[in-house]
Amino acid sequence: MKVPRDVAITAENDKGLVEATGFTADFSAKAGDMRLSDLSGPHLDLEGRDGSIEGDRISARSVTVASRNGDNELNFVSAPDLVDVRSQDGDVRLGLPEATYAVDTAAKKGDITVDVMKNDTSDHAVRIHTRNGEIVIGKREAP
Repeated sequence: MKVPRDVAITAENDKGLVEATGFTADFSAKAGDMRLSDLSGPHLDLEGRDGSIEGDRISARSVTVASRNGDNELNFVSAPDLVDVRSQDGDVRLGLPEATYAVDTAAKKGDITVDVMKNDTSDHAVRIHTRNGEIVIGKREAP
C-alpha cells in the first residue's frame, strides 16, 4: 500500500511482515516481523510478536519497542532523544551515531556490550531491558 510520507500510520499484521520506508510522521506497528528504513517521524512505536524487527537509517526522536520473541536491530542516522526497548526473548542491537547517551541496560540472561560515550545527564536516553538475550549498543555501521 502506498500512502503519503507525512501521514501518521498504524500498521498491524499479527503473524506477518510489515515493511515501511520513508515516513516522516508518527509510525506505529504490531507484527510478527518488521523491516523499516528511512523513518524520521517524531515517534516510532513498535510491537514485535514472534519475529525480528530490523530498522535502518532511523532518525525518529523517540522510539519504543516491545518485543516478545525475536531479535531487534535498529541503526540510527541521528541521535534519538529516547530509545526504550523491552524484550522478553531475543537479542537487541543498536547502532547509534556519535553522541553522549544516558544508558540503562539490564539482561537476566545474556551479555551486555556498550560502546558509546555515556553520561547519565545526557539529553539522549537509551533504555534496553531483556529477559533472555544479548544487548549490544555501539556505533552505527557505515551505510
